Amino acid sequence: MLTEEPEFALANPGEKYQSTDVMSRRKLPMRRMVIAGNCSGYWFIHYERGGIAHSYALVFFQPDSKREMAFVWGGRGFYGASNCIELRNAIASKKFAEDHPFPW
Repeated sequence: MLTEEPEFALANPGEKYQSTDVMSRRKLPMRRMVIAGNCSGYWFIHYERGGIAHSYALVFFQPDSKREMAFVWGGRGFYGASNCIELRNAIASKKFAEDHPFPW
């Protein structure tokens, strides 16, 4: 599984989530969405991930022939874009690295 977890838990923007490695509440997700959307047939999720090293991730999916979402690309970094223009610029300036294994 892409996340190495049984479920991809993701808090909505502004909601509480587990932002550090100190467990404050067991039920809080480790991820919180920043921006999500569709661009040219690709769906993306930009989210922050808590834990030992707070970071940001960006993942792209595309529907396959069965209309199920297939992972296309993912990168991680320490930059959180607040809108699609900032996100596009962050991708162009390579603020998200894809060279390390990462459980999305």
